[in-house]
Amino acid sequence: MRPRSYDHRVDVAFVKGHGTENDFVLLPDLADRLELTPGLVAAICDRRAGIGADGVLRVVRNRAGSAAPWLMDYRNADGSVAEMCGNGLRVLARYLVSAGLADPGQVAIETRSGVRLARLAESGDVTVELGAYERPDLGQVQIRVGARAWDATAIRMPNPHLVAFVEHLDDAGDLRVAPGVEPGTAAPDGANVELVVHRGPRHVAMRVFERGVGETRSCGTGAAAAAIAAGHVAGEHWACQANMMARATVPDAMSAAFAAAGGDLAERLMIALEGAEAEGGDVRGRQSAALLVTPAQGERWQARMDLRVEDHADPIAELRRLLALQRAYELAGEADELMGAGRMDAAAEMYLRASGLAPQSDELLFWAGLAIAQRGDVAAGADAVRRAAKVHPGWLTLLERLSPEFAPAGEAVRRELRGR
Repeated sequence: MRPRSYDHRVDVAFVKGHGTENDFVLLPDLADRLELTPGLVAAICDRRAGIGADGVLRVVRNRAGSAAPWLMDYRNADGSVAEMCGNGLRVLARYLVSAGLADPGQVAIETRSGVRLARLAESGDVTVELGAYERPDLGQVQIRVGARAWDATAIRMPNPHLVAFVEHLDDAGDLRVAPGVEPGTAAPDGANVELVVHRGPRHVAMRVFERGVGETRSCGTGAAAAAIAAGHVAGEHWACQANMMARATVPDAMSAAFAAAGGDLAERLMIALEGAEAEGGDVRGRQSAALLVTPAQGERWQARMDLRVEDHADPIAELRRLLALQRAYELAGEADELMGAGRMDAAAEMYLRASGLAPQSDELLFWAGLAIAQRGDVAAGADAVRRAAKVHPGWLTLLERLSPEFAPAGEAVRRELRGR
């Protein structure tokens, strides 16, 4: 091999491979003797005078005691060093198994970003763990192609990515040159740029301009960055997922709202939904909302909270109302038990709390009225019962049927309503 752009002869064995058409030249250098210079890498990757590829993968056998038995030394097509290459990692793992250097199953490979695990059989797909990602706060960042610009989300895989959502993939133009980044300080060393469109639920398509390469057919870390930007944010003990959002910042707003929220899990989830809606919500408009809380252990079908709103003008607000109503009825149930146990004052207090959570409920207003009368304010209690009966007259029928044992203040309320 003697590329015209390189000034001296280099004899080295190589293998050509690709991951979803993201192609690489693999250089088996098991003894770690080959010196890769930027000029040599660029010459190898030259599609006219060299072999042609998006990058070079140097395969090195690590010394005993290293973090992993194999090292991936990846270089971009222009010879620059990259922190990570997702498709390159998959191609290298397939090479190791095909060449008999590693057994099928799990293969540990050291990269500049740490050890990554690849999983593969004798043939078929290769999956890799890309590790943790970061969402650095770079302020407002935009990607520019010609006269058009789009807001971008910064994600580190840990190689830098800027993800922008566009109307059509053709908006990216011919991508012969790197899209502009504004401000330039957001990516002083360059970044991989993904221009992404929504295709449907859990489905996006993208074009990518890779730093040091140009437009490529695919990019493993870029696909992961696009999926993250499209609606996945991980917190310490939670993850927020979304698709078809009005803004790329909706999942971040959801996660931030959940992190700052107090209360039990249902309340924190509700606040997260409200945070997402305030940030712009679904690009299709308001449609439905749901809240499901299941036990961490045991039978998951015994949901602690299962609320759903369909075809509503304001589903988040309606879900909030239903959550308050369910909590109110939980308190009313506790009050019923207290009443049955003869703890009238405690039951009255619980009924009042329930009515305060759901003041629009005529049923809770009725029981709160009886509780108020039980505490001594018969006139106010009777007024509450009267207002409940105005919504549904059947409460007066029930009042006549209540025994003194179950509702000690019932007779006093009946006399007050009759004007005695």
